[in-house]
Amino acid sequence: MPFLSINHTMVDTVIFDFDGTLAKLKIDFVQMRQAIDELVSIFQDISSYCSVVVCRDDVKHVKPHPEQLTLALKRLGSSSARSLMVGDHPLDIETGQNAGTLTAGVLTGHFRKDDFIRSGANIVLSQAPDVLKLLR
Repeated sequence: MPFLSINHTMVDTVIFDFDGTLAKLKIDFVQMRQAIDELVSIFQDISSYCSVVVCRDDVKHVKPHPEQLTLALKRLGSSSARSLMVGDHPLDIETGQNAGTLTAGVLTGHFRKDDFIRSGANIVLSQAPDVLKLLR
């Protein structure tokens, strides 16, 4: 299984967050559960890219509370200690920290590198797919 190391911590699960929907690696969505279900009906091979999707309407507490992220990790059978939360907002960094994951900020939104550094991100990437370059 591919893995990456950040600050000497081995990572085997990467969680991306964009606008409140979590998915494992490669793909994420902006909409909630209904939109996800509609996308699955259109893109029937989506499960080969996303084995787990947790929307904000699947939980009682939203970011920065860690419930959504911990539910995704539980469904994946992954531990927070070996996971990386990737997001485009400093709130995503706070959520990852609250869940006990490593964190990566991506510069695809409205925030600058300094914003992610101030929020405590372990790493800052130009775009989410850059995390794939770190895989060994």
